[in-house]
Parts: sequence; C-alpha cells; structure tokens
Amino acid sequence: MRQILLFTSSILLTTTFAKAQSSETFDGDYKPIRSTLEAWDPVRGAWLADAMPAVVNQEDVPVRTFPENITPMEMMALVPESTRGEIREIAQNNQNSGVDNTFWSGMNAFVRSASCSELEATSINRRPRQARSYGDPHLVTYDGERISFQAVGEFVLTRANNNRFEVQTRQKPVQDDFSLNSAVAMNVNGDRVCLYAEDFPDNFRTTPLRVNGQPVDITGGHYFLPNGGIVRKSGNNYIVDWPTGESVNARSGRTSGMNFYNVSVSIVPCGTAALSGVLGNADGNGRNDFDGDAWSTPGGIFASNNSNWERERSAFAVRNLADQHRVTQATTLFDYGMGQSTFT
Repeated sequence: MRQILLFTSSILLTTTFAKAQSSETFDGDYKPIRSTLEAWDPVRGAWLADAMPAVVNQEDVPVRTFPENITPMEMMALVPESTRGEIREIAQNNQNSGVDNTFWSGMNAFVRSASCSELEATSINRRPRQARSYGDPHLVTYDGERISFQAVGEFVLTRANNNRFEVQTRQKPVQDDFSLNSAVAMNVNGDRVCLYAEDFPDNFRTTPLRVNGQPVDITGGHYFLPNGGIVRKSGNNYIVDWPTGESVNARSGRTSGMNFYNVSVSIVPCGTAALSGVLGNADGNGRNDFDGDAWSTPGGIFASNNSNWERERSAFAVRNLADQHRVTQATTLFDYGMGQSTFT
C-alpha cells in the first residue's frame, strides 16, 4: 500500500493552554522534574521530560528514541509511583506559587491520570470507564445507562471541557427505522483524527484515516500523531490512544450493504475533565446521563405501562438527546467534500 505523507502544515485545533515558557523562571522550576525522570531512565526519562510540556501545551511531541510505541501517558505509568509522587509534589508547589499556573495545573492532571491504575483496588470511582455506540446504534453510557439512539446526523458522542478530548459520530440512515455509524471524528489533544467507513470527503479510497484533514495510510501497525497520541491499526479496526490516557476503539462492520463502525470509548475519571455528550457524564449516576430532560415525558401523556408507552418514551428521549448534542458547522470535527457540510 502506498504511503501518504501527512502535510507538515497540518491544521491544529485552537488551544487555550498557555505556553510553559511564559515565565523567565520556568526552566529552573522544571529542572527538578527533568532530573528526577533522567535518574529513573536516562533515555526514556529524558524523552518524557520533553514530551510532557508538549502534551500540556498541545505542541509536537519529540521523536521517540526507544523501541516502545507508547504514548507519554503510558510511559508515565511505567515510572515508579514514588517517583511520580515526587513529580506531583514539584508540580503542586509550582502551581501554588501562581507563576505559569495553567501549565502546572495541566502537569498535575497529567501525572494524576497516570496514577489511576495503582488506585483501582481502593476506589471504584477511579477505575477506567468504558462506554460505546454500536449496532444500529445502541448506546451504553459510562454509568451503564442503555438506549437505542436511532437518529440521523452528526452528534457529540463524548466531550471533555478542556479542548483535548472529543469524539463525534456520523449516523447515516440505512432504512427508515435505523442508522449506523458511518464515520468517527476525534480531537486527540489538538490533532483532528477522522475515520470514514462511508462518504469519503476526498478521492482517496485506499485508507479511511484522515489526520488534520490529510489522508494517512498506516504501515507498520501504528502512526504517531504530532501532539503525542497514537493511531494503531489491526486489520480494518483502529485504536486511537490519547497522550492523556483516553482511548477509542473503532471496529469495522458491514450490514445491509453499508460499512460502519462500532465505537468504544475508554476514559480515566481521575484525569479526564468534566464530560458531556450522548454517552453521559461519568459521575456514577446513570439516571442523569441525559441531563434529565431526555427521560422526562410531558404532562403524563404517555402515562401507561404498555409497550406503546415505552416506544413513545424511547422516541421522545432520542429526539431530546439528538437536539442536545447535534454537531453544528462551527463545532464539527469532520472533513467534507466540495459543497458538503454537516447539514448534508
């Protein structure tokens, strides 16, 4: 398969994070973290010391100088907990100083996320959580709520309020009573990653993957995203790992003559910011996953326990959920062909 190179002038999403180098004292403040990591591993630690500020600032992560194909978050998880504790203490002290506060807050969140695996046994609320959109399609939220979401259009599947993590799905009608996920679009720490099972936005048909608007053919099983994430390919299935710990698994399928994706999302609650979208808010309470409105039927007009009431209730929920989380042209992460838009 022909390798399609990613343009170096790729379009990056706007970041709200300040540059770490905004303070004249930053190098001195950061030096203890660099020394601590290099003492742990002269090669991997040195890379991680450079990679973490890049992740926080949504900048290009340095080239890996070791054989492991892992994200900065996965590398930090390999650092001993005692060493991570030292780094957290340094970051917290710098955050308390009020200088480069936004950066040090991001560093704190990054290191806390890497510690979640050690906390699994003691706190169920800190375990990685999964949600998914599958089939025609059905939703299972982070908190275990289930609903058939047979709507048409483009929707926010899940989004954090930090401009680093978002997943959108395009639901295309197959017949007049169900739809499928024909495409997936993601904000991966500032890199825009899209997968198209149908309706390609350009003339490239050899690969479903677009990174920052450009087609990318994966060879060797993985592709390093500029801002620290990794896209892995196994057959026609894709796994997208964020440098901050989140992950999406897009498994391809085909039915009724149409290609589609089943989409699974994994998040780390102790690191991911506040969540919204059709997969809920991951607060441990399934009944508020849809902001309350989707499950509220007006005036008791469906006040019955029969199957008709259940169908009406489900349809009402889907309409409300779709209206709440429909993508607009201003918020879309998808690519479009000439003359197309989210309205198409």
